[in-house]
Amino acid sequence: MSAETRTLIAIFLIVLISIISYKYLPRQQAQPPLPVESEEPHLERVMVERVKPTELKAARVAPTADEDSVLIETDLHRICLSSVGGSIKSLRLKEYADLRGKGEELKAASTFERIWALIQSMFRRREESQELAELIPEGRRAVLSTVRTSDGTFDLANHNFTIETTVHPSGAVEGKVVFAALLPDGSTLRKTYTFRNGDYIIGLEEICPGSAKELILDWGAGLRQTEKAQRGYLNYFSAMAMVGGMFKQWQLTKAVKVLRSGEIHKIRDLEYVGRVDWGAVKTKYFLACFIPKREVRYFRVDTVGPSIVRIGARVDTVAPTELSVRMMSEGNRAEYDIYVGPIQYDRLREFDLGLQRAVYLGPGWVSGISRLILRILVWLHKLVHNYGVVIILFSCIMMVIFYPLTFKSLRSMREMQKLQPKIAALKQKYKKDPKRLNTETMGIYKKEGINPLGGCLPLLFQMPVFWALFAILRSMIELRGANFLWIADLSERDPTFILPVLMAGSMFVQQKFTPTDPRQKAMTYMMPMIMLFIFWSFPAGLVLYWFIYNVLSVVQHYILHKRGEEPKTAS
Repeated sequence: MSAETRTLIAIFLIVLISIISYKYLPRQQAQPPLPVESEEPHLERVMVERVKPTELKAARVAPTADEDSVLIETDLHRICLSSVGGSIKSLRLKEYADLRGKGEELKAASTFERIWALIQSMFRRREESQELAELIPEGRRAVLSTVRTSDGTFDLANHNFTIETTVHPSGAVEGKVVFAALLPDGSTLRKTYTFRNGDYIIGLEEICPGSAKELILDWGAGLRQTEKAQRGYLNYFSAMAMVGGMFKQWQLTKAVKVLRSGEIHKIRDLEYVGRVDWGAVKTKYFLACFIPKREVRYFRVDTVGPSIVRIGARVDTVAPTELSVRMMSEGNRAEYDIYVGPIQYDRLREFDLGLQRAVYLGPGWVSGISRLILRILVWLHKLVHNYGVVIILFSCIMMVIFYPLTFKSLRSMREMQKLQPKIAALKQKYKKDPKRLNTETMGIYKKEGINPLGGCLPLLFQMPVFWALFAILRSMIELRGANFLWIADLSERDPTFILPVLMAGSMFVQQKFTPTDPRQKAMTYMMPMIMLFIFWSFPAGLVLYWFIYNVLSVVQHYILHKRGEEPKTAS
């Protein structure tokens, strides 16, 4: 088997392992847990069957008046607060658009208009659509309160609070909204929200002087779907928490079961008793997270709903309004920072609480490379303002970095080609003694100072970069909705499949420039087809990277061939 054949097989096996690892190996759970403080009690895990959390069952307080609302705007949020439950009824992100219909406007554009839009995007920032990303599902309300007193447990989700104070944020001035609710036992619960410009954090303080023993806070709403519906999209919906110093994650699709009839059955709810550093619900790109500022020792993941998402005539899975997180503070006062915003690695890392684990950067040994590549891509985007062009520039950078290895590989193949007559003679001489043939062949390689695996070096060093890009381009919010020519979103597959076909074609041409044993000629045709099948559903940005890298490799081989520094290709 020639070195070139081994290289092609290595490409196939490594990419196949990458796909299997991504799809079937646990992702976030595979990361090592944070150290647990020695004084922390053992974490207790309780499985609660179906929907009977009797210990939290509360008497609902009936509405007392019509609903009032308050609209609060910062430079990042547009929030509508409701007097019903003292809750958040709408939350839009000003820097992100709703992409559920993304791509239709590009389909309608002519080729000339797309090219002109690309040229313009290189010199100015992309304009988002007017429809902002809404994170609260329609008809739902978030940040719901329950109070446990000596007289009972009161669910205030439908209680109409009084709006006592409203201060709108302005410049450095902090905004504030205070809700008050009179409980049946005569005590008053006050919920105070605070808002700041330039911050995705919403402050929340609950105070209930008197008989309150526990204050329970429930996100209650899940998160709204903000992307174009497609199969597998809801696999990104999950709940996460740092409990007892350990990171935990629960996927929506594992919390419920959808029957053939479309009926939804809840599998279980989860409870944890122990120190809670934070708890969150997330989608592919956005996060809603409770970060307690006072000690919290109870955390719960609930499935709520139900509703169903249909893609065509097929039920994909339950709707993304199905997961909620709940926390409980002892005493009559609770304080939280509520982060509602993008899953952006550097922004989440600033909290120093492990929140950046919401960003999947690949397994541990790849994540370091992923972080470096992420910074390079973001930096390049500041220069050209189009991620398609950024990926092309990144491909050029990688080509320059790997050039010494590529040149060494080509030189190794040239030397091996010179030895082919000797190798052929050995095969004829020892055709009945494979063991002796292998020994003599390796002896020739050693004598000539040739590494038979030298041709694989560029591939072996490039695969960690490929794997890191695979992880980044599927979860990098900076790439969300980034268009390039006919491609509406580089983080999703190319819906026209033009790019995978171009990639396969470039690989075929590349192999034509690579010296191969004539008896292995069939691989020249098979491998591009195999890679086409593998890359068919990969993110368009990743396929673009591989395509450009192949094109640059062809140019490089052609130049070296003209200079006589590359072995001749086999006919």
